[in-house]
Amino acid sequence: MTEAIHVATAIRGGASLVHGLQMLDHVKRSGM
Repeated sequence: MTEAIHVATAIRGGASLVHGLQMLDHVKRSGM
């Protein structure tokens, strides 16, 4: 049970991290 929660949290955290990096990249590109 706890392992599933940890995995779900890790996946969600990784996805939001990737999304944040993509947003940063987009902002930098459109800003320059």
